[in-house]
Amino acid sequence: MQNRDPHQTTTAQSKKHSRFRAQNRNFREPDADQFSGNSTANLPKSSKFSAPDSSANRNTALESKFSNLSLVSRGFTNLDETSLLDKTVQREYFDWILTRTARFKESQKEIKAKPSGGDLDSILASLRKLREGILASKEVNDFSIRVYETSVDICLEAGNFAELLKSLTVLVGTMYTRVNKTVSPKDDRQAEITTLLLLYLICYVPSCKKSKSNSQSSALPPASIFESKEVFKLYKKLTPLLQNDARIINAMKMQESLLNDLDFVGFRKAWNFLNAPEVLIAKNILPHIRQRTLEILAKAYFTFPLKLLAHYTISTSASASASTESDESNNDTLETLLKERFGADYNQRVINETVHFRIAMRK
Repeated sequence: MQNRDPHQTTTAQSKKHSRFRAQNRNFREPDADQFSGNSTANLPKSSKFSAPDSSANRNTALESKFSNLSLVSRGFTNLDETSLLDKTVQREYFDWILTRTARFKESQKEIKAKPSGGDLDSILASLRKLREGILASKEVNDFSIRVYETSVDICLEAGNFAELLKSLTVLVGTMYTRVNKTVSPKDDRQAEITTLLLLYLICYVPSCKKSKSNSQSSALPPASIFESKEVFKLYKKLTPLLQNDARIINAMKMQESLLNDLDFVGFRKAWNFLNAPEVLIAKNILPHIRQRTLEILAKAYFTFPLKLLAHYTISTSASASASTESDESNNDTLETLLKERFGADYNQRVINETVHFRIAMRK
């Protein structure tokens, strides 16, 4: 029996790994950089996942099994033992992610703290690995859709808008179109996820782009930076059933109000119908909405009720009597906005629950 040359064995294994990486390096999700940058928004609770029952021993075994898995696009360790291209491994890995998430939720409840983006980074990294494995295996089914939908939920909670876009685009652009839908969108999450992608293009993307205007008085971005072509392109690809969904109709009304140099009344009406996950995305455009609304009203009115102004700027009123008009997801008060606008003249401009945009000149 001939002795094997260790050098030849090592070379063969290296070639095997190289071939695998070459075959799978293209299975990456769409890059979010073409739409937006990173966000540091703190986002509150909104999650739809639940963890399966598992014992402590099984958790330890799974953690040992999966902790060293790497991204499929970059190759992985234990090539002959564990692969995220394997369907069974994918399902076990997903269960492990759900269990970790549930444990993390419980720990946050015990210390009465809200999770931050950084706290969920490791879970998001695991989900990214699993999503790449699913794309590389070219499987589109209920399981793969559930993984991506769970990723959307956790990305929203973590405030990770770059990873959120990757999950939304794959779901809407690929998975939902490849799976034959025999039920109404109301029976699944297709309309919900599609609405989130529309709002991402309508409200989040413009908030990340810098206005070409150097004037600080005009805070609303010019119409050229709104993703109107992308929005309408996506909308036209939807089925008539989806186009007639109330959530999608509302998102398109919000787009229309923004393109009309801000129809703040129409925007506020559309805002009233947003649910909690939709608000997490749409609120990124609020700083522009508030400033532009103040500009429009200042040109049209001498005085304006403070409570009504808080309503249209989607702000917490400085008056306790207007607390019903406040939005829990918004920490900005109207008082702060008006002080920025009027400066030292604030006390002369806001009197008896009324904002005086113009003051008569003394003779």
